[in-house]
Formats: sequence, structure tokens, C-alpha cells
Amino acid sequence: MKHARWLPPLLAVWLSVSPAAVGQTVCDSTLKPAKNPLAYGPRQDRCEGVYAVAVAGTPLYIASLTSRFEDYDPATDPTLHLSWAAPTVEPLFILVRAIQPDMYYRMDTQRPATAVGYDWPTGILSALRLRRLDLGALAWTRRKAGAGYLRIHVPLSITRSKSQASTNGYSLVVYPARDLQEVYLTLGPADSLGRPKSDQLVKRQEPQQQFFYPAERPIRLTLPRLDPPGLYYLQVSAKLANGSPAGAEDLLIDTSVR
Repeated sequence: MKHARWLPPLLAVWLSVSPAAVGQTVCDSTLKPAKNPLAYGPRQDRCEGVYAVAVAGTPLYIASLTSRFEDYDPATDPTLHLSWAAPTVEPLFILVRAIQPDMYYRMDTQRPATAVGYDWPTGILSALRLRRLDLGALAWTRRKAGAGYLRIHVPLSITRSKSQASTNGYSLVVYPARDLQEVYLTLGPADSLGRPKSDQLVKRQEPQQQFFYPAERPIRLTLPRLDPPGLYYLQVSAKLANGSPAGAEDLLIDTSVR
């Protein structure tokens, strides 16, 4: 975790992904499945279910980045359609998890580079009564950069059908594990190595001015439409309720998905 003051990050190291990290197994072996029929484990083309205990984490983390996330009723919508703008060069990893206290739910799947969508059965969501506001969703792939790879996030669209619509912006959800005094966003174009172009930043440590952010309550923010399409750098940083830095989370976002 970095100091809340903006500093150019070592993205080539911090966000790099080794070739071995992109494998065929999508289950997270660090999670202990719960002892019930809905336990986290392999289910056809994904891993899904509830696990036993929360994993120790940081004061805040980025839980969701979506271009569209429709409300749904898992009791009447048997499938949700997950889509992204275009095929990726490498496989795409998708993570959906509960963002509410004491609900340890997660879904992981890996989609091939040629894919642009995934039909996700809602049976477990229905059994757990999980709705849109209970979930955060992230998708990422990797891209060659110098001697290593960068982890590139792709905004997801989650809809009840396969209909597509253009976006005017992106929904970002940050999850705080502790009470926060303020949250800051830094956003702008990135170069081919994932470094922010400091002279072209759209936001630079911009406070979100919600004044108080209680622990374990998702912070819902809106990012503007990112034009022209391409690679962008996002940093979310914060101050704890006592005024000390809570650190920062960084993402590289590709709005063109080439």
C-alpha cells in the first residue's frame, strides 16, 4: 500500500503478471469452502459459492468496475449476460464477489481470448438472495510490456439479455474495511508500460466529498466516459477517519480491449 499522496507508481512491477499466473484453474485455492451445498468450488465452467471465513485484506480495495450493471431478480432471471467490448489477446478472468458484511460469496471464471460474452446461471445467486447492489464485478487480462506483463482491467457489462448499449461512463465501487475520512481519485491516459501521463490527467487526487465513509459499506463512484478509447490509469487513495493515510489501489483500464 502506498501513501495517500499521489506518486508515480512502479506499475511495471506492481501490476505485472507472470506467464505462469495465467493458467486453466479458476478456483482460488486460498479460500476455505463453507460446509454446505453452496460451498465455493467447481461448477461447470466456473468456480462459485460461499467460503468459510473472510480473507484478511487492506483498508480499502477496488471491488467493481462496470460499464453497465442492470438490476435483476435471480428468482425470475435464470441467466445474466456478461460482456465486454471486444476480444482480448490473452484469456480474460472474471471475478464477482459479495460486497456486504458477513457474506463470503464469490464467482470466478476464465474466458478464452476469442470470447466477448459469458452466460452466467443465477441459481446460486437466487439461493443466497444476492441482488445487484450486493455484488462487485471485475474483469482483467494481461498484456506484454517490456520484459513482463501488465494486468489490464476491462469494464464489464452485466445485463439480463444480450442487448448492448453505449456507455456514458463507468461505475466504480470501492470497499472500505475501516472508517474513512476521504477518498481521492487520480485518472488519466497511460503509456504502453502502464505509467500515467502526468500532463494529461483528468483527475489528480480529486476528493469525492462524501465526508464520511463507514467501514464495510460500499462506496459507489462514477467515472467519466474515457475518450479516446485506449489505456487509462486509475488510482484510488484514502485517509482513515483519524486522518492518517489508508494507502492506495491502482488499476490499468483498457476501454478499447484490443
